[in-house]
Amino acid sequence: EEQRHPPLAEEPAPQMLARISRQDPRLSGER
Repeated sequence: EEQRHPPLAEEPAPQMLARISRQDPRLSGER
């Protein structure tokens, strides 16, 4: 079921956020 997202998807670890911000700085709101 796609609606059943893992706990990681609900609360992304800070490491994941850092990786995302590097890939998409707009997501991190650094701009």
